[in-house]
Amino acid sequence: LTALPDGRVLALGGTEQSAAAIYDPTAGALDPTSTKPLVGRYDGASAALLSGDVLLTGDSGTVRSASAEILSVTSARHVGTADLPTGGAQHQATTLADGTVLLTGGTVSKSALGEPEYALFPARFDPKSGLFESLATTTSPRWYHTATALLDGRVLLVGSLNPFVSQGSKCVSCKTADLFDPTGALPMGVTTLKAERLGHTATLLTDGRGLVAGGTPAGSPSAFRAEIFDPATQAFVPAGPMASSRIYHPVPGDRPAAW
Repeated sequence: LTALPDGRVLALGGTEQSAAAIYDPTAGALDPTSTKPLVGRYDGASAALLSGDVLLTGDSGTVRSASAEILSVTSARHVGTADLPTGGAQHQATTLADGTVLLTGGTVSKSALGEPEYALFPARFDPKSGLFESLATTTSPRWYHTATALLDGRVLLVGSLNPFVSQGSKCVSCKTADLFDPTGALPMGVTTLKAERLGHTATLLTDGRGLVAGGTPAGSPSAFRAEIFDPATQAFVPAGPMASSRIYHPVPGDRPAAW
């Protein structure tokens, strides 16, 4: 799901890789749209640009994993962009206040043993140039995580699927969060969650804090609980139990501060 500047929400991709629909909260209706991506995408990521267009990146297939395109939801127009620095899937795309888009985490390929490799180097997309730029590394591999832009310009990366589950290793990134500065001006901050998170949501609140809710796995304590991240203290505090267990519950991405 991708929140658009006009308040509507674009749904696309998934198992029906080329399907697309737009939800209008004013009408309370979800309507199919003729605006579809050039290629179907599964486990890719999307982000709304300040222009109202949508950046589509990556795919779980080997052919399109490094591809990207810009999709217009109003004119069915497509604009080609440069490829990603590496192929990727299960990553996150986050629109920043300056209009650029930050890509974090995800898997980049399969090794000869069938093990996925992980994208440790975030990248930033500049709509003006149509190019991707590699940035400094994150502290730990993440995929199926969340990435939320905070009001101070930093991005909060939360949780992960265990990257090393087949090796029997403990998942460090499942119960941690990275506080990442795309400009590189501030050092990386790392903090610990109250519970492991996968399939959760992370939503920016109006006071600048971040609400993390649900996830890993359905029926577990964390699926019924929420916690709040405070950028001032760089710590999480419990937010109390939820009425229902929730996992993989979609919430449209937060709007950039510039909208």
